[in-house]
Amino acid sequence: MYNYDHDCPFEAYITNLGKYNVGELVGEWVKFPTTYEEMQKVFERIGIGKEDEFGNIYEEWFITDYDCYVDGLHDILGEYESLDELNYLANAIEAMDKSDFERFEAAIGIGDYAGSVKDLINLTEDLNKYDFYPDVHDHDDLGRMYIDEYGAMEVSDHLKNYIDYEAYGRDIALDENGHFTDQGYVRDTGDSFTEHYEGNRDEIPWEYRVTATVDEQEFIQSQDEEMKLDMTTNLAFDLDEFFRQKDPQYAAAHPDAHVGKELIADLLLEGKTAAIKDRLAEMVQTSEDELLSRIGSYEQATGYESYLDTDVAAVRDKLEQAQDHKDTMTVLVVEPLKEPYLKEISPGLSAMQQEVNGLIAAAYPFDDPVALICNDEGKINGMELNRSLRDDRGQLYDIVAGPFLVAGLSEDNFDSLSPELAQKYMKHFKTPEMFAMVDGEITAIPVPAEVITPDDFLTGEKVKTPRGSFFLTNMSKEQMEAAGYGFHHSSDDGRFHIMGNGTRAFAIVNEEACTYDIYQLKDFSGRRDYAFEPLDRLRGMKRKVDMQNYDKVYSGVMFPGENLESIYTHFNVDRPKDFKGHSLSVSDVVVIRQNGQETAHYCDSFGFAEVPEFLKPENYLKNAEMAMEDDYGMVDGIINNGKKEVTPLGTEERTSIRDRLAEAKRECAERKPPETKKPEKNSPEHDL
Repeated sequence: MYNYDHDCPFEAYITNLGKYNVGELVGEWVKFPTTYEEMQKVFERIGIGKEDEFGNIYEEWFITDYDCYVDGLHDILGEYESLDELNYLANAIEAMDKSDFERFEAAIGIGDYAGSVKDLINLTEDLNKYDFYPDVHDHDDLGRMYIDEYGAMEVSDHLKNYIDYEAYGRDIALDENGHFTDQGYVRDTGDSFTEHYEGNRDEIPWEYRVTATVDEQEFIQSQDEEMKLDMTTNLAFDLDEFFRQKDPQYAAAHPDAHVGKELIADLLLEGKTAAIKDRLAEMVQTSEDELLSRIGSYEQATGYESYLDTDVAAVRDKLEQAQDHKDTMTVLVVEPLKEPYLKEISPGLSAMQQEVNGLIAAAYPFDDPVALICNDEGKINGMELNRSLRDDRGQLYDIVAGPFLVAGLSEDNFDSLSPELAQKYMKHFKTPEMFAMVDGEITAIPVPAEVITPDDFLTGEKVKTPRGSFFLTNMSKEQMEAAGYGFHHSSDDGRFHIMGNGTRAFAIVNEEACTYDIYQLKDFSGRRDYAFEPLDRLRGMKRKVDMQNYDKVYSGVMFPGENLESIYTHFNVDRPKDFKGHSLSVSDVVVIRQNGQETAHYCDSFGFAEVPEFLKPENYLKNAEMAMEDDYGMVDGIINNGKKEVTPLGTEERTSIRDRLAEAKRECAERKPPETKKPEKNSPEHDL
């Protein structure tokens, strides 16, 4: 509805007045309408409520600039407008249909009741005072409308060429006090203009207020909590009922419906919705279906933060873990460039996901009752190629990417490997493999584990500790131990372990530490097309957040209690002395690393947005391997040119886990993502 294909009526650049007065422009673009919670986050990020170097609190703000997508609005809005009034106005505009919006723009164009934000708010309630004709742009058009369409006078066809429509239209416009605007012709209907809003803050509805006193904050919070509890209770009840009817595993794990509803309610209140959405998606629920749509509305209403919803596997375990499950099951773990080893893990889904570093997929390439459990998106995420699979003639037909498990099979689930099968497949996968292109084909090269050394995986970086300087290698702690290296000491910040063998020592990344890297755009020819651009605008212009366009400018450790917002504040308000980049701002990327997992977060106009593509560089082996695929199911972590399970469609009951997984994969491959059009944003112009 809005001009320039935008998704809101206007945006305002909210600026810290105290910092501005000392020569520092600190502010953020805010889309209106907004919420109290979002505005408080903006205030925190721009320093409102914080102390300066002399102990004075920054309390005041003003508006440096506007981006308006309602014609005529920009010239009316001023620097010191009430944010509550602006939000009131934006909500009133947002509620208009297309016809009312056109009349509103036309009324602004003639200047009636458009001298202030208060006038505009009242105008939104008095649009019946105007008639609007979007196809009438001059007196000639007006005269023809009245004569030809409305029949204001009867004119024979042979006389129409002699009628002065322009003169007639001019008389009509004078008579009814009509005006021509850029949008069309608007006339006053003669209805009275009622002033519904007199400019008192108490008249602004509670839900539109974005600034508040202490008492108002308490009232808002109490209302929000009551609303949140009602939404949570209703949604938890319906989710439990759905899972109980459609998911036998859930029903078996939670026979007491009351306990099941309480579990889901607790997860919702804690902001742990990702696992619930994953579960619904696996049951062929789409974003347009009722329950997923309601979860989306719930997240929006309760201030859901996706980067805090990280322990998805543990939540899935809560939803799926049966009360009579075995304590552990024995599996064979096969990691890239390592010999396989047996491990006791929990039989729950979350434990298997943790072992393969993501969602699982299962394949059955062998005649024995065993399953090969790998990462569902191993190749497409660029995970390291691990082991080859070969047919009866010894020809390579498949490669598994990332770590995988070999598990036994019971009648309807995964199970422990028997001692005989464990020994057989430990021997089968004993020798690690590397892969290379030879004469246009992928070739597996055996790599005996004993020849792997830290020198083969040096990054070129050095780690300094009080005990010396050590080359950094990409080997894991387990690989170093297998190569004869033991733990020696850690770096002061805990990011690295130093491991030695008595004569040499190397640094490795401490995967248990939570670390972060800050990336900022490098200086390249197309930089201005990416710098300080919101993510939705980049994606609307089909641009990617590509690591090749960035330089890593800082690395640090996240201590308990720290998060992305505290990093943002730290690198804007109290930057480390060894930080050489610019203040953290829109278009920068923060990569967080813990337990071998990496997530990339784009610093957006509001908070951070996860950008998985930042961590997915293309590589020729992956591309070559994907070229061998015969269907879209390649995202399961293996090529799909090998042996496949075929399950008849249309069966209601599935007693075998093989059948369930095969059907789920077919449904996933057939689904296509919805096409969405991203709004574009005009670059703000500052005249300071």
